[in-house]
Amino acid sequence: IQFRVNDIKASHAKLAAMLTPYNAYFGTDNETTQSNRIDDNLTIRVPAANFDKLMDGLMGESVYTDSKDISAEDVTADYVDIAARLKTKKEVAERYTALLKQANKIPDILEVENNLRTMQEEIEATEGRLKVMDDQVAYSTIVLNMYQTLQFAPQPETGFLSNLWQAVVNGWRGVLNFIVGFAGIWPLDIVILLL
Repeated sequence: IQFRVNDIKASHAKLAAMLTPYNAYFGTDNETTQSNRIDDNLTIRVPAANFDKLMDGLMGESVYTDSKDISAEDVTADYVDIAARLKTKKEVAERYTALLKQANKIPDILEVENNLRTMQEEIEATEGRLKVMDDQVAYSTIVLNMYQTLQFAPQPETGFLSNLWQAVVNGWRGVLNFIVGFAGIWPLDIVILLL
C-alpha cells in the first residue's frame, strides 16, 4: 500500500496503537526525509485472521491512496509435498539407526553414521522450511509506504559578498596547498638546482 497522510508522526502513532488489538507488529520501520516529503516505510506482520480488520484501520489514515495491491498464494500443495518428504526422511533415518545397532565392522559403522548425519541435516532443513511456511500461513505481511508532503523550501541563495569571501578563502587554501606540495618534492628541487 502507498498513501499520503496529513501528519506522519500522528499517523504513525495511531498505527502503532492499532497493531496491539490485532496481535500485529512492525517487522521494519524506516523513515526518510527529503526537501518536499517525509516517507515512512513499514512492514507489518499480522495474523491472517485479523488481516482485513487491520487493513480497514490502515486505510482510515489515508488522505490519498496512490496504490493498493493484495495478493494471496496457495501453498497447500507445496506444504503437503514437503511434509510427505519429511515423513519419508524420518523413516529412512530410523532405518539407519536400526542398521547402526546391527553394524559390527568399523567401516560399516562409519558409513551408516555418515549417512545418518546427512539424513539428520536434511530433516532439520526440511523442518525449518515447514516452520517458515507455517509462519507465512499464520501471518500476513503488509508493506506500507505512507508519506507526508512538505512545502518545498529551496536552499537560501548566497549574496555577492559571501561569494567573494569564499573565493578569497579558496584561493588562499590553493596557495597553501601549492607551497606544501612544492615542499614535499624537495629532493627534486635540489636536483633541478644542481642541473
